[in-house]
Amino acid sequence: MRTSPLGARQGIVLLALAAAAFFLLLTSTDAFGATLVTPKCNDVNLRTGPATTYTRKAQVDTGARLTVVAKVSGGSYAAQCAGAQSGSGWYKVSAINGKSVKSLYGVTYVYGARQLFKTVINPTPSPTHVAAPATLAPTAAPTSAPADPPTAAPTDATGPWPRTRPGPPPA
Repeated sequence: MRTSPLGARQGIVLLALAAAAFFLLLTSTDAFGATLVTPKCNDVNLRTGPATTYTRKAQVDTGARLTVVAKVSGGSYAAQCAGAQSGSGWYKVSAINGKSVKSLYGVTYVYGARQLFKTVINPTPSPTHVAAPATLAPTAAPTSAPADPPTAAPTDATGPWPRTRPGPPPA
């Protein structure tokens, strides 16, 4: 069966689209995965919504690890944190130091001004050396003799009669 040139082109286009979608899935952090960030300075406010008018729920210091599930737009802010920082982008945070925001503060998410944080880079672990499993030396002689001596002729497991044709044994 031959495929038409048009069918082959459509297949190539579909394969390219599938590959692009797969690559996007692997590399996206906003929609499909979480990002770890840490504050650039101490006393960074976390709020119930993405603006300074929302209630402050907590403050975090450098070294805290926040799990970001999305970047959102919100109200503008300005702060002194490792220099002058301003913007209107916010991080939507689901966990702090591995504990859910819900368990810590009773809300599903808190929000932090995006310019006040830096992304935590997780170093790729270096390969570790795995020792080969130890092998046991063979024993010098068998520990026991066989239970039954070998028989002189093989026997049929279904009965003692000779088999001349395929099928069930005679009745």
